Amino acid sequence: MPGRACGRRETRVWPSPGVAGQVRRALMYCRPRGWVLSISRFARSIDGLRPLGGPPILLLSLPRGGSSWLGSIMGAAENAYYFREPMTQSYQALYRGGPVTFEFEACVDRRAYRRFAAAAFYGLPAFSASVRPYRNQGGWRERPGRRVVVKEVNPLALDWILESYAPVVVYLVRHPVAVANSYHSRGWTGLPLERMFTPASLSALEARYEIGSGLDFWERMGAFQAMVQNQVVEALAAAPAFKVVEYERLCTDPLEVFEQLFEFCGLTMDRRIREQITRSTTARAQYTPGRYDTRRASSDMADRWRSLVDESRIARVRRGYVANSPRFYLREAQW
Repeated sequence: MPGRACGRRETRVWPSPGVAGQVRRALMYCRPRGWVLSISRFARSIDGLRPLGGPPILLLSLPRGGSSWLGSIMGAAENAYYFREPMTQSYQALYRGGPVTFEFEACVDRRAYRRFAAAAFYGLPAFSASVRPYRNQGGWRERPGRRVVVKEVNPLALDWILESYAPVVVYLVRHPVAVANSYHSRGWTGLPLERMFTPASLSALEARYEIGSGLDFWERMGAFQAMVQNQVVEALAAAPAFKVVEYERLCTDPLEVFEQLFEFCGLTMDRRIREQITRSTTARAQYTPGRYDTRRASSDMADRWRSLVDESRIARVRRGYVANSPRFYLREAQW
């Protein structure tokens, strides 16, 4: 096998037949050799041969922010070429247990992260079925005219993504109590900020925000989400186009909001997509916080956190949140 594994023994995630397998194998290594020395250069050459239909589209949220549902609908468009968390899933296959959300400069293997991003944003069909769930979207021959749609959950890397690939951005936000409760339900009760940011960045953030280790989980999650919102909004100034969507609005009026998003992104909305939206929003009402699911009784999901989280925890999330100048969920009625 060419190259050297990135800090750990090779993780066999993909089969390796043919040219696509060569790309997959190269993506899993820090130092690929032979015919593919630069995934970015290779991807650009492929894009020249089989051009896509416009700039890439980035669907972005924090983990547990509802973006899997958003991606499952928008990625199913007739002219979409969908990638579900290509950087996060691929990077986690190499470095399991590390943070999912981090600024690019704090990434322990920026070379690998760059390759995963290039393969996705240039539309290389070089990922597993978990990253490319709609296999009917095909491979090389189906590229022309389609729009790459990338769903990701690392908003702290947005400034680097915009500088590198200039995507159109849909930023999905969700009520901070709902996100905090979902993190808690999955056991994600640690926020290793020292692994998410470089020492210089963390020092600057601690001077600007109240995110110290003295806060309990709930208050710190509120503070963290406000901080992320500010980082994202500041980065969006460099986006060619962007749209901010509240998850709760998506839940209460899914067809109207999805139609607006499809038009904004230049994706094809047809009868098949409308039927998929209907199916995905009329699933069984039973819900377990933290469970991965792209089907939900959406009208029940908007404020489900109110019946799941006690008042003291809500108050602690809010205290940490409002102390750090959040951009969304500012109205009293939203709490």
